[in-house]
Amino acid sequence: MKDNPNNEGGTLLPEAANSGVEARIFRTMAFAVVLAVLISLPLAPWRATVGLLLGGVLSLLNHHWLSSSTAAAFTVLVHGTKPKLKLAQYILRYLVIATLVFIAYKLNLVSLAATLVGLETPPKALFALTLAWSGAPPGGDGFGARPSRGASLSIPNLVTLIRILLVPVVIWAITAGELRIAFILFLAAGISDAIDGFLAKRFGMTTELGAYLDPLADKAMLVSIYVALGITEAIPRWLVILVVSRDIMIVSAVILSWLVDKPVPLKPLLVSKLNTVAQIVLAGLVLAALGFDFNANVVVMALTALVAILTLLSVAFYVREWVRHMNAAELNP
Repeated sequence: MKDNPNNEGGTLLPEAANSGVEARIFRTMAFAVVLAVLISLPLAPWRATVGLLLGGVLSLLNHHWLSSSTAAAFTVLVHGTKPKLKLAQYILRYLVIATLVFIAYKLNLVSLAATLVGLETPPKALFALTLAWSGAPPGGDGFGARPSRGASLSIPNLVTLIRILLVPVVIWAITAGELRIAFILFLAAGISDAIDGFLAKRFGMTTELGAYLDPLADKAMLVSIYVALGITEAIPRWLVILVVSRDIMIVSAVILSWLVDKPVPLKPLLVSKLNTVAQIVLAGLVLAALGFDFNANVVVMALTALVAILTLLSVAFYVREWVRHMNAAELNP
């Protein structure tokens, strides 16, 4: 099948399927925005709803860049062609988006937390779809054997999608002071994670989309909760910056390795697993303590220190593995 030679963004999708994939990506993103806004209407203050709408619309307007650059990054290995990246243009677009968000926030028209959630909701949908269509093989990168490409919208995947769509509701609950609701939803998300994993393994419903979508849903929920708790000062903001920066550094390093044709395997390290468990326990404890009004300051302080230490250790271990891999790739081209 021939690639589209006029595809400037570098998605390298087959020409006959390119328009159909783009249309489906846009519909998925738009659906995520509309659903988030509709859920917030009866539950959240009007500024939260406007923030979700603003963030979603800005992300939709930017979806052509998002789809081309993301798909390009994830198809480098498959097609062996480097994507064309216009760095200055992308930076300018983000500056425009940041300026509009800043103006709306200063005019007291939006909730900043809700706007950030609105900005990230469509890209999550796009990210999952890009991975599903890019053909990037998950085998050998910590996801186990290559799952079936069929039945993408199986019951476990639908449960995972519901968990992703719960993210804006949880963020609203935290920023609106409804911590009991936030804790219950957080607990429900954890239970649903166990359920979709059980269904996928027990009934043979494992799919390639699910292999990417499940960890994406977990990370989206956890990072969003930490950002919201940091904004409301329920946990130290330095810890939020540390946690989010770690994820950004890891993702950036992986994408960089792909762009230079030296892909690094995504093998989860033991310290990273321990860090994730500690983050989940800390978030759950803070939500429970605030929602049900009991004092857990000593335990929270201890968990905060533990999360900070494990986060720094995981960064150090991942950087070591990344440098080792890149050096080995240089010696054995």
